[in-house]
Amino acid sequence: MKVFFTSLSRETGVGNAIRTISIAIELKRSSNPKLRIVAIDPDNLLGSLDLPAVEVQRHTSESAARLELRHLAESSTNQVTLVTDLPGMTQQDSTEFRGFGFSRLVHLCIPGSQDYESDLFISGFPGDLPLKPKSKSTFSGVEFLTVRPEVQAAKPLKVLESSSITNVLVAMGGSDPNGNTSLVLRQLRNLGVKVSVILGPGSSIRPSDKSLFETVNTYASPNKATYVSALMSHELVLTQGGLTANEAMCLGASVICVKWQKNSTYLESLEKEDLVMLFDPATQDLETLISMHSATLLRNRIVAFDLVDGLGASRIAKLI
Repeated sequence: MKVFFTSLSRETGVGNAIRTISIAIELKRSSNPKLRIVAIDPDNLLGSLDLPAVEVQRHTSESAARLELRHLAESSTNQVTLVTDLPGMTQQDSTEFRGFGFSRLVHLCIPGSQDYESDLFISGFPGDLPLKPKSKSTFSGVEFLTVRPEVQAAKPLKVLESSSITNVLVAMGGSDPNGNTSLVLRQLRNLGVKVSVILGPGSSIRPSDKSLFETVNTYASPNKATYVSALMSHELVLTQGGLTANEAMCLGASVICVKWQKNSTYLESLEKEDLVMLFDPATQDLETLISMHSATLLRNRIVAFDLVDGLGASRIAKLI
């Protein structure tokens, strides 16, 4: 049996949970093993994700989720693999999980500390990992970036040709730290492009910012079809560099990632590989960045489209 352990919240977003679910779907499709998904979801965001027919056991607290993990390991008569997809894991966690009775540990994101001990570590981090995982086997690279099944299915055969940026989509994903949605909209007002916004479950719009949305097309928690259509109908997507960035690159959009402290190392690695461009609100003007570097943005999307092929979940499923 394989047990997936993940988390989602307004603070950290929903990308880890969606990646977990996408890999589990691929695993069931290819080998149909017995599996369980356990999620820490204090803000009840699972209900807003338009999930496919896959069962996720939701817990509002981490302690309750870990109790279920222990029960699943102890009650199984066969060997059980634990696949973790949540940040901040340490050696204390890996020791606890092995104590529960899990025979194999697989970790799917950049560890919070390099002493988390796993049997298999897989990351979509391009280039050299900033921390060397304490793992028996490590796989890392852009080929392991995951997208939702419906995004992979919608990937066009080639990037749509465009010589300019006329449609911009602001989509900060499941979380919106520092009110980046409003910050970006303020800086786009005078660019002379059509702007649309996807408000994820973690978006928080202050009353004073509501006027920013009067002239933009707004999608509030769109369904899968609308979400995919929105990504495909805009030449440029502004996001924070998680799942939304993966899916925009896969579908052929140029991507600007808003730099923020918790994700800066990963975002810098994406920019170094010419996959995205970074925007630092503290030091840069967004309108100037887009106007001066539109040719680079359009060129980046061709590189990203070829490298982010949408098959990351399939590759990970085969390894675990």
